[in-house]
Amino acid sequence: MADPASVPEDPSVPEDESLATFGNWRAVASRTRGHVYYYNVRTNKSQWEKPKKWIIHDARLEEKGRIEHELQMTREKERNVKNEVKTALRSEQEKPPSDV
Repeated sequence: MADPASVPEDPSVPEDESLATFGNWRAVASRTRGHVYYYNVRTNKSQWEKPKKWIIHDARLEEKGRIEHELQMTREKERNVKNEVKTALRSEQEKPPSDV
């Protein structure tokens, strides 16, 4: 049996007191300590550790955001290179022919 001090104090969490949600889980601020704990509304289970599936989900979202940012930066670099090439070609075309 768990030590009562180690389990969050109020597993009945109104929806509006949740800090974040993932599936049946709610992140909730402890009223007495102010620490975040996690409460499953389906099983009535509460725990201090973030559920593993939630951690994996967050990591995937973070990785997706990083990849999207890198893709955006790559596209921006490609646009810049294309613009530089266009500018160089234009300036070559505008040059008067050189006497040989």
